[in-house]
This record gives sequence, structure tokens and C-alpha cells, in this order.
Amino acid sequence: MKTKPPSGSPGNRLDTLTALVHTLGDPLPVTLGETCDAPGLPVTHLSPDSGLRPGLHVDGHQNLPYGAIDSARRRLCVNLGPGSRYLLLADTDIKSIRRTVHDRYESHHPRTADLRLYVTLRRPLQVLRLRVDPGEGWFAPTAVLPYDESTEGQELPSATSSWFGHWDRGVFGPLI
Repeated sequence: MKTKPPSGSPGNRLDTLTALVHTLGDPLPVTLGETCDAPGLPVTHLSPDSGLRPGLHVDGHQNLPYGAIDSARRRLCVNLGPGSRYLLLADTDIKSIRRTVHDRYESHHPRTADLRLYVTLRRPLQVLRLRVDPGEGWFAPTAVLPYDESTEGQELPSATSSWFGHWDRGVFGPLI
């Protein structure tokens, strides 16, 4: 269930984040907007077509073919709070999955359906669960790496703001 963003969220915080996004190198980042998720959700992505929560998925907004998927925009997502959340990130990229489940993979567009088939065939897939506290964020190629978010085990709702952009690798230094 989606909830309203936390009351009292300072508007200038989003203005500051938007200004930061514009300094990362893409002159035309795509604002994906804000969401607010109730606590206790195993996955947060809500499919607009069905109203269901499909779980791990790849972003298909850019509708890129197999050969161009590495050039897809990357997603920046910031947790606005008040609660924490988790990034769920698969250890296998959609191109590898596509090659495993289809013979003629080069001429097609990798989709979440490929991930479903991969799992149905009982191919190995591990998922990392990374905690993202309020004020923290993540930066990932979500057209390539299957992902979702979760508020499972949390007591407070968690709002996010997200953008797509063509940002160079190395904009931020190494995290480890």
C-alpha cells in the first residue's frame, strides 16, 4: 500500500537533491518523482498496469535492445525517510539471464519476463539486501541489474525520490 510522503518534509531538501542531480554531468536527467511506501512490504515496486507487486524486475522504460542495454540511463534513488528501506539487487545481470533462456538473444529486448523464466528454470540467482537509511541513496544500472526495494521489518514508512541519467562511472569515488 502506498502512503503519503511524510508530513513536514522540507521542500528545500528536494530542491537541494535536484540541484545535486544537475551537477552529476547529465544536462537532462529524468525526474521519476517521489514515492512513499508503507512499512512491512517485502517489495515496494507497484506495477501500474496490474496494481500487483512483481518483485525483482528490470527497468524497461528505455526499451533498449540487447546490444544497447549497457548504454541505458542509470537510476539514482534517495531515501527521504522517515523510515529505512532495503535495496534488493540480483547478482546476475539481465544480459546473462537473456543469453541463458533464449537462443536468439541478440535481436531482442531484455525484459523482466526473462528473469521470471530464468528463475522458473531453477537457474542460480542470489539477491543482495542492502540497508538504505534516511538521507542515504543508491546509484545503479537498473535496466541491467534486476532490483526492487523493501520496507520489510521497518516500523516507519519510507519516501524516496528518483532520477534517471547518463552519468559517467566514477562520478563518486569507490565505496569500499
